[in-house]
Amino acid sequence: MGEQIDQLQKLKNKLEKDKQTVKSELDDWRKQIENVQKGKAAAVKLSKQFEQQLNDIQIKLEDHVKQIIDLTRKLEELEHQVASLSTAKTTTWWS
Repeated sequence: MGEQIDQLQKLKNKLEKDKQTVKSELDDWRKQIENVQKGKAAAVKLSKQFEQQLNDIQIKLEDHVKQIIDLTRKLEELEHQVASLSTAKTTTWWS
């Protein structure tokens, strides 16, 4: 009978040790999951910031393109006026 009690006590001790090991592993997994979740939240936040920056840059780019188009048109108008004046001056000079 004493031997059975010893065996049961050993089994109980082993199970308690296994329980603590599993509990420790579970805590480690929970910490890892928490870290992954925090990392994901930080990545999502950073992604949203990048998207906003990209949108801002696209708006600026579109504005710059419009300015370039306007300046190109003005340059073409000025070149046309210079050509007209040059032609008128040449015509007047020969006349």
